[in-house]
Amino acid sequence: MNAEQKHTTYFTSKSRVLSLSLGGPISVVLALLTSVVAYLMAYSLAMREGLSLGILIALGGLAVFAAEAFALEFAWGRGYQFISIRRLSTAYIASNIAWIVVLIPAAVLGKPSLAVYSVFPFWAVRAYVIGAVFSPRNPRALSAVLSTALAPLYNLILDAQRIGPGSVLPMSLGFPLLAVAGASLALLERGRVSGLALLSAFLEAWSGSNGDLLESLMSELGDDGPARGYLVRTSRFVLAVPYVHPGPFRPVGSYNVPGRLAGELRRNMCGAVLHGAVDHNRNLASGSDTKKFTSGMALAALDGGFEGGSLSAVVTAAGRHVRLRGIWIGNSALLLIVEPVDGLEDYGDAVVERVEELGKKYGVKVILADAHNSLGPDPGEEEVAELLSLAEEVLRKGPPGSRIVRCGCASRPGVIWPDIGSAGVAAIVLEDDVGRRLAMIVADSNNAVPGFREKLGERLRSAGFSDYILCTTDTHETTGISDARRGYSALGEVEDGLMEVIEGVVQEALERLGPCGESGAKEFIVHVKFAGAGFLSTSRDITSRSIKIAKVTVLVAVAFAIAGYVVLAII
Repeated sequence: MNAEQKHTTYFTSKSRVLSLSLGGPISVVLALLTSVVAYLMAYSLAMREGLSLGILIALGGLAVFAAEAFALEFAWGRGYQFISIRRLSTAYIASNIAWIVVLIPAAVLGKPSLAVYSVFPFWAVRAYVIGAVFSPRNPRALSAVLSTALAPLYNLILDAQRIGPGSVLPMSLGFPLLAVAGASLALLERGRVSGLALLSAFLEAWSGSNGDLLESLMSELGDDGPARGYLVRTSRFVLAVPYVHPGPFRPVGSYNVPGRLAGELRRNMCGAVLHGAVDHNRNLASGSDTKKFTSGMALAALDGGFEGGSLSAVVTAAGRHVRLRGIWIGNSALLLIVEPVDGLEDYGDAVVERVEELGKKYGVKVILADAHNSLGPDPGEEEVAELLSLAEEVLRKGPPGSRIVRCGCASRPGVIWPDIGSAGVAAIVLEDDVGRRLAMIVADSNNAVPGFREKLGERLRSAGFSDYILCTTDTHETTGISDARRGYSALGEVEDGLMEVIEGVVQEALERLGPCGESGAKEFIVHVKFAGAGFLSTSRDITSRSIKIAKVTVLVAVAFAIAGYVVLAII
């Protein structure tokens, strides 16, 4: 969507600058405050060693402080990217506190040289963080990595030149030295892909909002396989149910499957994209695979091959934890997991396969979608068992006697905003042969805050609807554009007039109500590359080895640091 088109939608009325909660500004203030404290402590201690070192620390401190301010301003202005102002500030706060912890013993022991030597590694580390905000491939970031590794050695050489080889070197330098050495060992573990390459890829995706490098690794380590999806079409609308998960996170893989697919469908017909009941095991490896999948599925919506039949009225099966809705399309059944009592997350491939097996038992092709409409934990064995029981109940009873005779569809695209992705909001109104009306609302969001669907239901019922279904797409297109603790804002979490927008789209669908005509369903399959178990396994192995090495590194480094302080205190 280009700039000229954006003004026609509701969502573009919002600024794209990062909307901060109370935690955002406080973290920025703390980052700046701790920076000032650390730099002043280093400067005052360095002055005891001489004017030249004091000036060096002062000028260097001003330079790094200016770079931090620029980086913070950059992140603030690009808050819709994955880098979060609070994450960046938290990294600075942690670095400042670590520096202050090193400076305090130097001041207490009266050994200002410790403060001088500590400056260089911390400058290098912070320069790397600042450089990573722009791009890990940037030469500034590369030079920062090198200086991080060389800073402890440089400090040792400087110390030897100043006090002579016969003097005792500051043993506390073992802390930064071993920390860098341990990190290097962890990152350079041999395997199919080096840890350093993986770290660089993640940094580029998270901070630079460029997923190319990470996608190349995911493609190299991923698994080939069929990506499936289902289409339900009438003369008035099309429903797409991709069995591809919109992840892993923005801007990598299939994070924007709902928005991309909805955009391609919208060129020819009104429609909505539901969340197929799969999890992160079905993330695609790259944007090119995502485009291949969405383009193919959109073309399939225009072709023939739909197994026809009337559209049944919506049936409901409710349990203690799960509620299931069913819509029959000829010999196919769309089963929609809706309104769990406490809210649940993704079900996964294994559950889809088990429900499909139940469908084969009753001679029905099952399409399983997840409304994903209330935040909660992952489903456990009890919820899955109840879902399977409800699914069998619906399939055993078969389609109801009533059918849908009139339907209407409307959609309003959006731009990326904290709780809404580019697919925006779509509404489908269904009216059965006895005059009951159901509104299905699909919002391009990642789940909904508890209570939002109930508030929406109250408004829709007061508007004359007998029933409603609220769905979200589980999009990861909005990940990282707000400072919400979970990394994204759920539907209804941001007070931006979204309820009124939904009501407006539902009203548009109601005004377009007309005969549904023939309906049909069909399966779509295309071979793509999934991020898959290979990539996840390699990432897990590298992380596990890194953690083990880091634990040993920290213990040894702390022991060296304590020994260094004791030796210096005695000397």
